[in-house]
Amino acid sequence: MRLLDPTGVAALANALPDRYSSLAMTAAYTGMRWGELAGLRQVDLDLARRRLTIRRTLVEATGHTPQLCPPKSKASERSIALPRFVAETLALHIEAYPPVGDMVWTTEQGALLRRGSFGRIWRKAVAESVGPPCRIHDLRHTHAAWLIADGE
Repeated sequence: MRLLDPTGVAALANALPDRYSSLAMTAAYTGMRWGELAGLRQVDLDLARRRLTIRRTLVEATGHTPQLCPPKSKASERSIALPRFVAETLALHIEAYPPVGDMVWTTEQGALLRRGSFGRIWRKAVAESVGPPCRIHDLRHTHAAWLIADGE
């Protein structure tokens, strides 16, 4: 497990292609899982109120077409408050990369963002910024560590 500080998160986000930098910021400052990030739709965002709601997750089962499904449990369906700068980052992302099929993050071709194809992009950005090892899931742990440090 790798924990980053805010400077490391910013460096990693800046090393990613522009269309994915907001994904890293959102992951670190919300603690969302990969499937929740990849399954986030524009309808799940209320940027004026700085909130997002987890209603779907992208499920990638070996040998099957990826599908948007409800989260595994009722507890996984939740609303998350966004820091102002993350809401602003998401607004800029949506303006620059209008959602395809309502999906916030897609490939350049407009397809669902798959873990495997994003992994190559992620590893390159990690190598250019914070250095390995650093998995996308480490941003979830980073968020949890920040909450604990703040007494949550």
